Amino acid sequence: IGSLMLRPVIGEGVVDGPVGLEDEVTLNLYPNPGNGTFYFDGVAEMISVYDMTGRSIPVMTETTTKETKLMFSNSSTGIYIVKAHVNGHIKTAKVLVK
Repeated sequence: IGSLMLRPVIGEGVVDGPVGLEDEVTLNLYPNPGNGTFYFDGVAEMISVYDMTGRSIPVMTETTTKETKLMFSNSSTGIYIVKAHVNGHIKTAKVLVK
C-alpha cells in the first residue's frame, strides 16, 4: 500500500466549481432589523422561516405584483433565517427582529 501523491498543475488548466452546488443567492429583506414585518421585491412560491435553533416559525404573507410582505406571528426578539423559493432559486436571508 502506497501513499497518495499529489502533483501541482502549473500553467493554464481547467478550473470548474463544485458540481451539484448552486451559487449562493441572497434574499434582500427590508427593513432589517425590523419589528417582525419585512418586505422583499418579487414573488416567492414557498417561504419558510426558522429560529436559530432550527424550529419552524409561522409566518403570514401578502403578495402584490411587485413585492411580498412577511409578517412574523408572535415572534420574539432574535435572529431568524428566511428561506424563499423565487423563480426556481432558493434564496436565504438572516433578519433581526428587535
